Amino acid sequence: YLVRIARNLAIAHQRRRAGERVVVPASRPSGIPWGGGTGNPALAAEEQRLFELFASLTLDEQLLFALRRIEALSYAQIAAVLDVPVGSVMHRLQALRGRIETTAREEAA
Repeated sequence: YLVRIARNLAIAHQRRRAGERVVVPASRPSGIPWGGGTGNPALAAEEQRLFELFASLTLDEQLLFALRRIEALSYAQIAAVLDVPVGSVMHRLQALRGRIETTAREEAA
C-alpha cells in the first residue's frame, strides 16, 4: 500500500519535471567516491556505469528492478505491490532485462 502511494507521488513529480534533463552526479550522493573508496579505478568505472544505467531507466523500471533485485521479492509479491497481474510483472522484467542487455552490448562495441 505504501509503495503504491510512494510510486504515485514519484510519478506525479516526474511528470511535473518531464522537460528537465537528468544529470548523473560526478560522485555518489553519499559522498563516498566511486568504487567505495577502494582506489580501484576499474571498480569505480563499473560502479559509475551501473549508476548511470540505473538513472537512465524510467521510474517504473527502477521500481521494478529494485523490488526484484534489491528487495528480492517474488513475482507474486511484486504483482501485489504494483497491483498488476503476475504475467505483467514477468513481461516487464523480461523487457527490462532485454533493454539492459542491449545497452550493455552497445557500450561494449
